[in-house]
Amino acid sequence: MSKKGTNISKALAIILMMVYHVVNFYGWDQENPLRELFIPYARWQQFSIGGQICVSIFLFLTMYGITKQYHKKQLKTGDQITAYTIKRYFSLMFNYWVVFVLSLAVFHTKTDIIALYGENTIGNLLIDFLGLSTKFQTPSFNSTWWFMGMATLTVVFSPLMVLLVKKIGMIALPFAYFFAFWFAGSFADYFVVLIAGTCFAECEIFEKCKIKIKTKNIIKVLYHTMYIFLIFFMLYERDSIITDRNITNPILCCTIVLYVHLFLSSSTSYVSKFLDFVGNHSMNMFLIHTFIYYYYYSKFVYSFQYISLIIFVVFFISLGISVVLEMLKKILGVYALKEMVLSKIK
Repeated sequence: MSKKGTNISKALAIILMMVYHVVNFYGWDQENPLRELFIPYARWQQFSIGGQICVSIFLFLTMYGITKQYHKKQLKTGDQITAYTIKRYFSLMFNYWVVFVLSLAVFHTKTDIIALYGENTIGNLLIDFLGLSTKFQTPSFNSTWWFMGMATLTVVFSPLMVLLVKKIGMIALPFAYFFAFWFAGSFADYFVVLIAGTCFAECEIFEKCKIKIKTKNIIKVLYHTMYIFLIFFMLYERDSIITDRNITNPILCCTIVLYVHLFLSSSTSYVSKFLDFVGNHSMNMFLIHTFIYYYYYSKFVYSFQYISLIIFVVFFISLGISVVLEMLKKILGVYALKEMVLSKIK
């Protein structure tokens, strides 16, 4: 899986996330329901539920990337693995911390920080800063940031998951399923997806599945159409055929990422280039978009009324803010600071 393929997969995950959030967390003006020209709201809502797969895609790609780095950097000793894990954690959290601090600075006039975090304001704010508010069941400045706790646990336990797959290979998948079946909690809910990402990297599944379609354009279009139809069908009917998401999430996630790997990662089309660009901004867009469509500007966003138009507006506002944010990071030397911190970890 190339860097471009990873970025495109992240971009698709961001789009699915926004579809899910925009359609299912609408509620500021129930007297003016959402509209769409060709697709009824009920159909949009059923399809949008499949957008929850965005979490699985991000986690799958995280463990895939970590496992590949183990091979690239030849991480074998405990000290090497510990140093890499710490670096990975700081690399993950650095962008979050920047957005966290800027969000408090920009929106503190719109939110009563003391009232939000309660009597233990400093303690709860620190927990939120570490991305662990969901784990400790404390208030968060942005409810969507619950994912940071999940991402943190993924990085912390990644050495154990890589070791497990190295020892028993693909047998780790049924093991992960039974673990998820018997244990509750967000980490257990996505454990099969995490192990799947590790297996795909360790067993080089993408490399083995890489095919070059040397056929006429009409056949290529047919391949694309069939694959896209399969993905949309799985998104729409995800819980209708098999209700166990420990089965459906890994299958759907792997199907989407494999499609990107086979058809889009090597494409030179404007669409693939744009998605590659969006993927580079996926972290910022994830952290920012809830402020736009839910917390502070929902009345403006939903004034467009049509679902597809609302998603378009939220998407490009989030992308635009991310572009500006990245420019500010470079001007303020944030990346230089990040590299300096990471260089100290050995």
